[in-house]
Amino acid sequence: TLQYTDANGKDNYDEVKTVSAAKGQWTDLSNASYTIPADASGLELYIEAPDSLTDFYVDGAYAGVKGTKPLLSISNSTNPTDPTDPTNPTINTGIRGDVNEDGVIDSLDMIALRRGIIKIMSGGGIAPPNSDINGDGDVSVADLVALKRFILGIDKKFADPVTTTTVTTTKITTTTTTSTPATGKNLNEQIRKDMPTSVPSGAEQSNQCKVEKKTYMCKFTGKQKSCNVILPPNYDPSKKYPVMYILHGIMGSENDMMQGFGTQGLMTGLMKSGQAEEFIAVTPNMFTSKTMSGPNGINQQTCEQYDNFLYDISESLIPFIEENYPVKTGRENRAITGFSMGGREAIYIGLMRPDLFAYVGGACPAPGITPGSDTFMSHPGCMKESEMKFRDVGPEPNVFMITGGTNDGTVGTFPKQYSDILTRNGVDHVYQSIPGGQHGDNSVKPHLYTFFRYAFK
Repeated sequence: TLQYTDANGKDNYDEVKTVSAAKGQWTDLSNASYTIPADASGLELYIEAPDSLTDFYVDGAYAGVKGTKPLLSISNSTNPTDPTDPTNPTINTGIRGDVNEDGVIDSLDMIALRRGIIKIMSGGGIAPPNSDINGDGDVSVADLVALKRFILGIDKKFADPVTTTTVTTTKITTTTTTSTPATGKNLNEQIRKDMPTSVPSGAEQSNQCKVEKKTYMCKFTGKQKSCNVILPPNYDPSKKYPVMYILHGIMGSENDMMQGFGTQGLMTGLMKSGQAEEFIAVTPNMFTSKTMSGPNGINQQTCEQYDNFLYDISESLIPFIEENYPVKTGRENRAITGFSMGGREAIYIGLMRPDLFAYVGGACPAPGITPGSDTFMSHPGCMKESEMKFRDVGPEPNVFMITGGTNDGTVGTFPKQYSDILTRNGVDHVYQSIPGGQHGDNSVKPHLYTFFRYAFK
C-alpha cells in the first residue's frame, strides 16, 4: 500500500499489489501499471501481512518512469539459495563483506548477514561466507554493525583482521567480548527459590553511580529523543559492560526510573557487594510518535505510541549506546525491564525480539499486550493470547520474570493474568507475587533486587 498526501492535504492509501506468499519463497510485488499521482507528497510504502506476528524479508523496493526495466530478477523457486543453509554450501569468494557472493558489497549483503545471524542464534545455521566483517574471528551482531557503517560510508574500510599464533576455524557466537560467554542456562528455576518479597537491609546503599544525559536520533520518527545513561560505581571506560534498559510508566519520562524506585541505590549496593554483575543502565523516554509531541492522556492512541518503542530501541537506541559506550554486544549482554507501561513494553519487546535480549522482566506490567479492559479503556491487544510467546527469531531468554502486587489498584490482576496466559502457552517464566504490594516502590524494588542479581549471570 502506498500512503501519500494529495494537493488538498488529504491522506490517501492506494493498494499497489496484493499477493499470496509461500514460506521460503521470494515473491514479486511489482505493479508496472500503477502510477504515483503527480501531486503526491510524503510517500510511505507499507508491506504488511494479515497476521501481526508474521516474519518476512523485503529485499528491495524500486520505482521508475514508465517503461523502466526491472532492476532485479525475482526467483520464485521454492528452494531459494540460502548462504546460511548448511545443506546448500556456497564457495567463499574471499571478499570480506560480500556475504551473498555477487561480487559487490551492498545492502543485499546486509540482508544475507542478518538472516545468517538470526539462524545462528536460533541454532539452525552456520556462518555465511565472508561474514567476519570486523576481523575478530567471530560472527556476531558486531559484524552487522560494521557492515552497515561501511555501506553507509561512515567507515571507509574494514578493520584489519586480528592475527594470532594459532589457526582456528571461524567461531560462531553472539558476542564480541573476550570474556567467558554466557552459557545460555535457564535461570528461572534458581530465581523461584531466591526471590524475596522485600529488599533485604543493606542491599540498597547511598548512590555512587554517575548519570549522563544523552540525545540520539530516532530513525522511526526522524526526531531527537533523550535518555539517561547510568554508569556503575567504579566505572572504567577501558572495560566493557553489559547493558540494561529500564523503562518508565505511562505519562512518564526518561528521568522517572532514576529515582524513587531504588535503581541507583540497588545498583550501588549490589555491585559493590559483588551480588550483581557490573552493568550500564539506560533509562529512555519510551514515547515514540511520528506525529505527536507527547502523550495526550491515557487512551489507545497514547498506548500505540508507546508500543512503537519496539522499533526505536532495536533500530536506534541500542546502536547509539553501542557506538558511544564501551559495552559488550550480543543478546546475552542485554537486559530489559520496566514498571507499569514500561513493564508492558519490556515484556512485549522481549517476546518480539528474543534475539536482542537474554534477560526480560516487568514489574506491575500494564494491560494491553493481549486484549482486555480496565478502568481506562478496552485494549485491542498487541497480540492474541495464543500468540503470547517468544517469536522464533532467537532462543528464549535466560531470565523471564514478572512481578505483581496483590494490592495494585492501578493495573489490578493483569500481571497475574499475563503469567497465566504464558503458562497456558508453555512459556517458562517466573511470577513473583508481592503480598500487599501496590503500584509503586514496594512492588518495584523487590523486582529490581532480584532481576539485578540474576542479569548477566
